[in-house]
Amino acid sequence: MNRIRALAREYPEWTDAVILIIGFALGANLFIFFKMSGLNERYMETIFDSYRFHWITPTIAGLVIGTGFAILEFNVFPKLKIRQLGLLFLIRLISFTLVIVVSIFAVQTIIGTILQGHPLRSTVRLISHFMETGLFFSLYVYLMILGGVLNFFRAMGNRFGPGLLLNYISGKYNQPIEENRVFMFLDLNDSTTLAEDMGHEKYSRMLNELFSTVAKLAAEHNGEIYQYVGDEAVITWLIDEEFRFTNPVRLYQQFRESIQAQTDRYKAEYQTVPGFNASIHGGPVIVTEMGHRRKELAYHGDVMNTASRLLDRGSELGKELVISSFSKGGLPDSETYQVEFVENLVLKGKKTETEIYEVIFMHSAEKVT
Repeated sequence: MNRIRALAREYPEWTDAVILIIGFALGANLFIFFKMSGLNERYMETIFDSYRFHWITPTIAGLVIGTGFAILEFNVFPKLKIRQLGLLFLIRLISFTLVIVVSIFAVQTIIGTILQGHPLRSTVRLISHFMETGLFFSLYVYLMILGGVLNFFRAMGNRFGPGLLLNYISGKYNQPIEENRVFMFLDLNDSTTLAEDMGHEKYSRMLNELFSTVAKLAAEHNGEIYQYVGDEAVITWLIDEEFRFTNPVRLYQQFRESIQAQTDRYKAEYQTVPGFNASIHGGPVIVTEMGHRRKELAYHGDVMNTASRLLDRGSELGKELVISSFSKGGLPDSETYQVEFVENLVLKGKKTETEIYEVIFMHSAEKVT
């Protein structure tokens, strides 16, 4: 099970595609189960096969339709540069309709001619007759609704993060509970100046591109995006048996290397090479759902305040990545980075000092263990 969760985090789009495909296969069988309950076998034979009804037809059709929907969702629609909502809806409607009609026609033709040995002409005539019935229309409407429902849950899963949607549905965070977590605060340098120089639209496009990279790296390193606030992203890790204190460091190192590898492109497209500051701190926090009409997951506690203050202080001192003694204590020695003490910081409202350390990178992130 842990291996499956790790693969799901590492390949989120493939996971979404598999869920979409399996969802259509199960949904098609569910439709047949309820729609055909009580119908005599002879009527089913005239629609599906000449011997007796099998579940192979809806299963294969569901898999093919799900694959078609997945290709559209992940490879076609994201490339469309259309902002008119009505036109986009029409394109999606026509595309999904073609996928459903072509898939059902192709699957039933193959099953009828190859698996059952019927003549092609009679098979096509039978399928054409089926597509003129009210049963096919109800199947079409059902599959369109099913696609909408599956995409809705996929969007909610992307909105809340891996695993969090189930926690919302189950009500895990209805009441405040305590968890041990590590947080990384990631902030874009000179954001106000950049927005003014390049214009808000181009600036937003660059920021979205950067944070998309962060989100992918967070999934690869078992992290969750907590929130985006302006030019700042907050990533969190639950401290469990799978957590490693190198995960946040590895994420940040690979993120900065990704930017460095695209220096020329950033200069050509955005006339700048973005830079970031980050802080890492962890400990016990209270997590709960906040709000009534529009609920949102919130983390409360000294850990959040300390991580935010570390970010501000690191920026003031010109340090790229600063961590607390809590995070430093879990980091192993490595050839790819070194950790140096910076100062003791007394935070507002606290009597004890907080030790600040700087992480200085030396080599490739691939060597971090």
